[in-house]
Amino acid sequence: MKLKCKETVKRHFYRNEEDYSILLTKGKEYVALGISFSNKNRYVCLETNDELPALLDIRQFEVVSNYVPSRWTVRYMRERDQLSFFPQSWVESEFFWTGLFKKQECEMFRLYQRERDLIFEEEPS
Repeated sequence: MKLKCKETVKRHFYRNEEDYSILLTKGKEYVALGISFSNKNRYVCLETNDELPALLDIRQFEVVSNYVPSRWTVRYMRERDQLSFFPQSWVESEFFWTGLFKKQECEMFRLYQRERDLIFEEEPS
């Protein structure tokens, strides 16, 4: 799934950034690494300009390619009423998201890079 950034906003879900508009480039295409939906939120996970993933409001993008990566698996979390599609290895790892942004957790960053590369390779040009 490929998305084109049509606008940047200041709100971010997972990273502690007050203004992450510098993380995106208006008009640039990004490959979706995952998506997550709930009653209140619609997020897409993609690699930003600083080469780290972010969960961003999908409404600031337009879909360029609707190809669904074979690496994605479905996960429903009843307590959050949230439906997500992410690589299976990320979903299975209990500490993936918390470990990814900690520099001492290189294992999670390598896992992220491996899945990202596989999704990028699979995305049609």
